[in-house]
Amino acid sequence: MKSPEPYVYSVAVNNNVPINGSFNTYGSGGTQDVERGTLVWNDSTRAYFIQQTKKGDQSTLWVGWNDKYWAQGGISMSLQDDSGWYDKANNEGQPDIDGSWYRSGLLYNEGLNIFLVVSTSECTSSAFRTACKGIESNMVDGIFLDGANAAQMKCSEFHTTHTRPLAAMVEIVNNVSL
Repeated sequence: MKSPEPYVYSVAVNNNVPINGSFNTYGSGGTQDVERGTLVWNDSTRAYFIQQTKKGDQSTLWVGWNDKYWAQGGISMSLQDDSGWYDKANNEGQPDIDGSWYRSGLLYNEGLNIFLVVSTSECTSSAFRTACKGIESNMVDGIFLDGANAAQMKCSEFHTTHTRPLAAMVEIVNNVSL
C-alpha cells in the first residue's frame, strides 16, 4: 500500500518557496483555504509578526523584497487581546475551540526567541492560550498550530497516534521544560 503524500495544510514558506511543492498546489504550504494567523520572520528587518494571510507568497506577506523570510501558518492567539482573541481564532477556523485536545503553538517574545509549546494533556484553546501567556512576562504573540499532538511526534516524552508523513517540521534547538 502506497503511503499518503506529505501535505502541508497551512502556509509554510521559506525564502519565498513553499515547503512542499509549488505555489497554488494543494498541500504545498503555499496556500490555505481561509485567512489564518501566520507567524512571519522577516530577516531583513529582524522581526517577527503575526498577520492574517491565505497565500504564502511575498505579494501577500508583509516582508522586505529580498525574499529572506519564513512563514508558518496556524490560528492567531492574539496574546495581547484578551477580549477579542476568541472570536478571531474562531473566525480563522480553530478546530474544536472549546473541546479538550492536545494543543501546540509557536510563540515569540521581545528578545526574538521563538517557543514551540505543546500540551502534555488535552485542554481547551482558552486554557492552552492562558498557559502560553504565563510562560514569561515579555511574550509578544503566537499562533496555535493545527497539528495537535503531531507536533510531538519526535519528542520521546510524548506519544501520538498520527502516522501521516510530514513535509514541514519545527526543529527544537533548546528543549526546556516549562
